[in-house]
Amino acid sequence: MRGVAVVAAVALAGWVSAWSGESRETSAGPSQPGAGRALPAGLRGLESRLTALTPERPEGYFEVAEDVMDRSRQPEARALARQLLALSLELERRRRGNAGSGVLGSSVCLALAELSVNDLDRRWYLAAAGVLDPTGAVSAWTRAPERATDRHTAYLAATVVGNVRAGEGLHARQSLADPEVSAVLRRYQRLLSDIGAGGGVTNLEREADAWPCRECGNQRVTRRTTRGQTEYRLCATCRGNPGPTLTRGELMAQLRLESWLLSGIHTSWSAHLTADLDEPLRDPDPSEIAAREGADASRPYWREGGWSATP
Repeated sequence: MRGVAVVAAVALAGWVSAWSGESRETSAGPSQPGAGRALPAGLRGLESRLTALTPERPEGYFEVAEDVMDRSRQPEARALARQLLALSLELERRRRGNAGSGVLGSSVCLALAELSVNDLDRRWYLAAAGVLDPTGAVSAWTRAPERATDRHTAYLAATVVGNVRAGEGLHARQSLADPEVSAVLRRYQRLLSDIGAGGGVTNLEREADAWPCRECGNQRVTRRTTRGQTEYRLCATCRGNPGPTLTRGELMAQLRLESWLLSGIHTSWSAHLTADLDEPLRDPDPSEIAAREGADASRPYWREGGWSATP
């Protein structure tokens, strides 16, 4: 039954994304984050670094984008990180006379893939990273796990994530005790991150230790007998819903990892339709990235909460 639940979770990921209205980002990219306004509280410490960015040093935009991703996963932070990454790549391309962007361009595409909210965009950026990678081989973490490990181990790793989410801590701990399963999760734990959300396997282990519910043992109700009469009440600890409380971003990150571990499931037409609405994978053209992300390389200076053409 747990195996069926994991497979169902993969299909659910596409439904949740579509239901939320975030399943597809337009080619125009996100709007200017915080134009004319102060940065969100979690990013205000980066104001001086943003102001110091110059087109003569494209890698600086990438470095600040990494810090933005580490500090916040709010929508404005997501938009700012994506524009910083796109500017980094486009400014490097222009500095090289459109002759490529070297290692920086590949790194930018990998970061944008990690920030993508749907599978189609993620695959496009991974393909673009492969085009830009001067070594001819995209980083190992972008490859499907069955190429590096057997399907059974990948399946067990996926069930760990599902069991933790369901509050089945005992089953999760049993699988985590297998060194091969733990190693697979650690190898692909970056997919658990959503705009810098930390924790990875450490967070899974902590949640596995916290469940089942200490009060009801995941029975969802507690029993009390008084004067020969038995009364059942909703568990006051888990409120009848065992498992950790997840944000939408955390849920999508978990489903993304499960889908990645069970990547063979996308050979079915129904799962393919659920994941990307059967849209074709566009040819990866790095020159399109700035426009896709709403980044204007003619406005590379951060001034008063927005991008400016003048220093």
